Amino acid sequence: MVWLKRLGIGVFSIFLVVVAVGALRTPAWSLEVTQEMTAPMDVIHQEVSDFRNWKRWAGWSTSVDPDAEFTFTGAARGEGAAWSWKGPLMGQGRMVITKADPKKGIWFDEAIESEEFNASGSITYTDLGEGKVKVTWRDQGRLPPVIGGLVALTVTKALHAHFTAALEELKSRVESQQARLERLPKVVVHGSLHAVTKARDWSAKVDLADLSTVRTIGVGMLEGLKGTVTFVEGGAWMAEVVDGKIADRVTAEPTGEAAMMVFANVNRWRASAISKEVSFTDLGAQIAARMSQVGLPMDRPTPFRLRGEIVNAVWHVVDGSQIDEEATTRAAHIAGAQVQTRSRVKVDVVGFYAPKSGGVITDHGADLIAHIVVPIERVSGHLDAGMIQPLSVLLLPDPKE
Repeated sequence: MVWLKRLGIGVFSIFLVVVAVGALRTPAWSLEVTQEMTAPMDVIHQEVSDFRNWKRWAGWSTSVDPDAEFTFTGAARGEGAAWSWKGPLMGQGRMVITKADPKKGIWFDEAIESEEFNASGSITYTDLGEGKVKVTWRDQGRLPPVIGGLVALTVTKALHAHFTAALEELKSRVESQQARLERLPKVVVHGSLHAVTKARDWSAKVDLADLSTVRTIGVGMLEGLKGTVTFVEGGAWMAEVVDGKIADRVTAEPTGEAAMMVFANVNRWRASAISKEVSFTDLGAQIAARMSQVGLPMDRPTPFRLRGEIVNAVWHVVDGSQIDEEATTRAAHIAGAQVQTRSRVKVDVVGFYAPKSGGVITDHGADLIAHIVVPIERVSGHLDAGMIQPLSVLLLPDPKE
């Protein structure tokens, strides 16, 4: 039995050595990983500040742990946003964003395998110029004494590898998104709705003869508010008020000048059907939902078209001669306009979804501007109301050109 006693003493001695080593080493991790990305900070921040996006690039997802459960609470993004996870492979944890700055980054607290916060970190941005941004992920935390001292180095190496892979995936994602954004149509604006209404500036801002109608979507008001102009299908649809009557014409080579004009060249469209009757006032919400589905950005003006039927369509053609000299409101402009109605009509609706361009492209509080074209009658104007019928087709720019 002497050998057994010696074995026990040996094992106990090794245990004491291990405990001593673990006690002497710091039970903490601290690391920093960086990655250069060619993308705007706001595109990077959109991914980083929303925990719902982390499943796509940060490495915590059901592809790693199919049985994991994720919960999102607090703010939708930025400061106050929180998420937690629990799974047999990932363990459990919780993160809360404590600070967020679109130009600097985010900071967060973490509770890893604990109810209390035991770690913290940040993902920050540094502008390197020429469209490049350095993204830095820092993380630090403490493990239980002794065991933590033994495994802290292993944890640090594992986290370093994990964060490196995550930032590489983030780089791929944001640079791919940026490439898509660069392929989207550039929207050009001459004049503004505010200038036309509030400032009563009806002077010419652009010569229509200088604009190409090829693959161009455009809406505008003629100089002096003598009518409206709409670009679609390679033609310019002019609705001018002459002696109190609307004179409509369509031409591939427009002449005259516009007091306001919004246009974009679209090479390729993505189509989706309207499945049920939609009020014109709800069209913006429909467009926003489709844009979200295909990954189009919501913060910039986007051209759209809609082909189909409208019931109880109402549109107007602006008539500057009928607007009171003191009027500085959009309502006054509409009150003096030539109004057209149809009980049912096949149309091509042309416009721009621009919820953040109030006073420039759209009325304040409105999310879009739209013109109506009725090909069979060869008439057009500014669309005000109507019920869009099922099977109408909504067209949005396709960045996969």
